[in-house]
Amino acid sequence: VLSHPVEEIIEYAPQEEWSLGAIPASRPTKYSKVEVYNATAYDASPADNGIWAGKTSTGMPLVYGVVAVDPRVIPYGTKMYIESVDGQFVYGYAIAGDCGGAIKGKKVDLFFPSRSTCYQFGRRPVRIYFLD
Repeated sequence: VLSHPVEEIIEYAPQEEWSLGAIPASRPTKYSKVEVYNATAYDASPADNGIWAGKTSTGMPLVYGVVAVDPRVIPYGTKMYIESVDGQFVYGYAIAGDCGGAIKGKKVDLFFPSRSTCYQFGRRPVRIYFLD
């Protein structure tokens, strides 16, 4: 016997860091609440945004991970992790950084860089983990 086993924690595994648009290997473990919202998808085109194409209401760059919300329900800057309720789609880490005329109450609009991805996503219920 070279040494006897010792029951102690030597090191913890690194925690997954929040990164806008990242899709982690698993759901986050630190969150304040989880709620179900109805989600749609949008892109930066004038067809979706009119004269505001490519811009957000907060001035944040329009990139994957930016979500349009009703700021009375989800305040701007809120960090989230989003996945579909049926488990078939994981959006990943996101931030509330935009709003839209049709986004009222428990609705969110997820940004995608292409129109075809928006059509693939369609409209579906999502589970939102509000991160600490």
